[in-house]
Amino acid sequence: MDVWYLSFGRAWYDFDLTHNGLTVNGDLSGDRLIYGASLARDGVFLGRESNLKLDVSRGVEHFDNIELSASLAAGDSVSGVNWGLSDNEITRISLPLTINLEKSLNPDDLARSDFMMGLLCEDSSTTSTDLECGYQLGLSSLGKFNNGDDYRWGYDFEHVDDTKSHSVSLDMTHWLDSKTSLAIRSGLSAKQSAVDEALDSQASWSIGFNRWLDDSESARITVDLSPVDGMSLGDGGRANVSVSAVF
Repeated sequence: MDVWYLSFGRAWYDFDLTHNGLTVNGDLSGDRLIYGASLARDGVFLGRESNLKLDVSRGVEHFDNIELSASLAAGDSVSGVNWGLSDNEITRISLPLTINLEKSLNPDDLARSDFMMGLLCEDSSTTSTDLECGYQLGLSSLGKFNNGDDYRWGYDFEHVDDTKSHSVSLDMTHWLDSKTSLAIRSGLSAKQSAVDEALDSQASWSIGFNRWLDDSESARITVDLSPVDGMSLGDGGRANVSVSAVF
């Protein structure tokens, strides 16, 4: 199965920084573009259903000028300062092998548990100039409620260069009809770098609207909304429209 996807979005940021009597306020917004392809092949590994996937994606965020205002405790202030920021670009290459932990290979089973392991490479213009590689691990379980709605929980671990990241997520999907669904995702993530061994953790959520565009479920459009940081949209948010197609 080959999947191609394209996502357009807009992000906005509202920040308020205070340090040693200096207060800086600012607003920033930018356009987001993510595109990529996923190639997957099914098989059997140690008597269990497995899937090997190659996913290559690239994201570009183009920022508008940032407008700042600053004030000191002594009373001095300045406003209307405009700065230009360079684009934020990231390339991600993932090669995971996912293994169904259930013995049964019956496709009609409503629940399953998966273990994932594989390679992961990233190149981010904000943290490096070269492609850095590492590994990823994951454990997930998915199933259905009695009313037909879907659920999925998962744990993912990534180690790339000197950064380790952990994430725990819970997804719930409510089907409005056979082609349309509303998905809610909540999660808790933490990052740890070699420079700062302390865990930087935060909770998050997102809500998405999904619609299959054909009866064969080969094309889908998704609209989603989430905060840029933490749980509140007051500090900024992201809105995206994505289209994916299976060939």
